[in-house]
Amino acid sequence: MQLDSRLFSFLQELVANNNRAWFANNKSTYLEQKALIDQCGHYLLNLMSGFDTIVRVKVFRIYVDVRFRKDKTPFKTHFGIELKRKEPKLKGSYYLHLEPNNCFIAGGLWKIEKDDLLRIRREFEIDALEFREIIGDSILAKVWGPLLGNGVKVAPKGFSKHHNAIDLIRKNQLYFTKKFSEIEVLQPSFLNEVSESYKVILPFLNYLSTVLNTDLSYKSVL
Repeated sequence: MQLDSRLFSFLQELVANNNRAWFANNKSTYLEQKALIDQCGHYLLNLMSGFDTIVRVKVFRIYVDVRFRKDKTPFKTHFGIELKRKEPKLKGSYYLHLEPNNCFIAGGLWKIEKDDLLRIRREFEIDALEFREIIGDSILAKVWGPLLGNGVKVAPKGFSKHHNAIDLIRKNQLYFTKKFSEIEVLQPSFLNEVSESYKVILPFLNYLSTVLNTDLSYKSVL
């Protein structure tokens, strides 16, 4: 399956004409591209079914709720697809972002619940070696690069700032991203490459799932 080359021209025009009148006049083009994006999401789901269990494909709305925003621009200028793993056993999700000059994929945990974040931090406090080995894998590093994620500037409450895993303990997000050019996105092999890239970070997601499915004595909490 291949994305339509008109995808980026539509989005570029939307950047220059981000108003309801222009969008109404070009809604048929939007609906065509939206339908194709929906198909891409389910195509990815089928590709990934051989190595992971994806239970939901979500294509994010292009409409912006401007009621509580200073910026009243009514439309997003990108398409985003989330592929959600089967909870509660499988944690984390995958994301595909398509925007002119800003195309990327991502995988990991973005919004980590307070209790889950504490459990992950306690695991790093006990022993972060296995996690470092997973994220330091040479193939993962070649495909994705370094682990990303925002974090607190100081040690979280209850943790020592001198701990040898404080760089990991400070994080409140854990994810990887990989960029693509528009030319790469429009290649027939793109979605297959995306699926294979997601497969590479599976050990990372499975490790975090195992941690969050057990307590500190490693008994199942499911």
